[in-house]
Amino acid sequence: MEERDLDPDPLRQFERWFEEARASGLAVPEAMALATATAAGGPSVRMVLLKGADERGFAFHTNYESRKGVELTSNPRAALLFHWQPLGRQVRVEGRVERIAVEESEAYFRTRPLDGAPYPYLVLDALVVKCREGSRTVNACVVHAVAVNQEGFRESLGLDVVTSEDGAAWLAFMRSLVARGLSGVKLCTSDAHPGLVDAIAATLPGASWQRCRTHFMRNLLTRVPKSAQSFVATMVRSTFAQPDADTVLEQHARVVEQLGERFPAAAELLAEAAPDLLAFTHFPKEHWRQLWSNNSLERLNKEIRRRTDVVGIFPDRASIVRLVMGFESGPPKGPSCTTVSVGLTASS
Repeated sequence: MEERDLDPDPLRQFERWFEEARASGLAVPEAMALATATAAGGPSVRMVLLKGADERGFAFHTNYESRKGVELTSNPRAALLFHWQPLGRQVRVEGRVERIAVEESEAYFRTRPLDGAPYPYLVLDALVVKCREGSRTVNACVVHAVAVNQEGFRESLGLDVVTSEDGAAWLAFMRSLVARGLSGVKLCTSDAHPGLVDAIAATLPGASWQRCRTHFMRNLLTRVPKSAQSFVATMVRSTFAQPDADTVLEQHARVVEQLGERFPAAAELLAEAAPDLLAFTHFPKEHWRQLWSNNSLERLNKEIRRRTDVVGIFPDRASIVRLVMGFESGPPKGPSCTTVSVGLTASS
């Protein structure tokens, strides 16, 4: 390769080479090595994916609290390396790293491809908060999805702010997750909101539904006198303390029979709910505690409510999203973006 064959604009030259790499059939032409260093100069390197290249630089995504995020905060210089072996070409990029706008990070988090599939376990929940729309104060509903990815880690898949928690809102949210790559779901845990249950059935064919035991208990206890609620709750909880699936089913039947003598309405509800309440028994026992309720999202909602008590009324829907995602109080917990300004060299 002669220097006169190169475009004087390094970014245009990169775009040309990148298109050639994509056309060559490379599996992941956007894969690149990212080298960073601590403030003391200790180096480290890992593979990341290019998310875009324009006049601002080369964009990639990272958690600000990861090792590379921390290193880039203390020493905001980095190097990238694209190695396209079949083409006999590599491209090096060096420069200063800067965070992109919060709004762009937020948009990425909510629309990013879900490439951790299959997601065998999915948890869904919603939270109502107050926000301003024009001169009015209205209720808004935050719908949120968390799943276990193929590596066994919990991953927040997305959230949305909707006017009300109805079937149409849940269906649109679930369709957006599927369009982004949600697949392989074997069990979905949620409360028994009719619109949500229908949306799960419509978008995740083949997935079982686990009725959240915590929400179910609240519903069940409305069918017994207050003086007996503690006793009934203890009886029902014994169902979930059994060592295997068979004894869970046996204990559930005993509890239904015992409740039927004094609280027939509660016994009827418990019997009807059995297939959905005990869906977790078809999965490995070591996973049961994570499957039989959506408490993981409930704990997050409690933290959001605690912060909401301080905020009071949100100025708009965007501010709700940022609080839930953690953008307005320290580094974001989810993936965000940084850019490397252009300083490109190449060898071929």
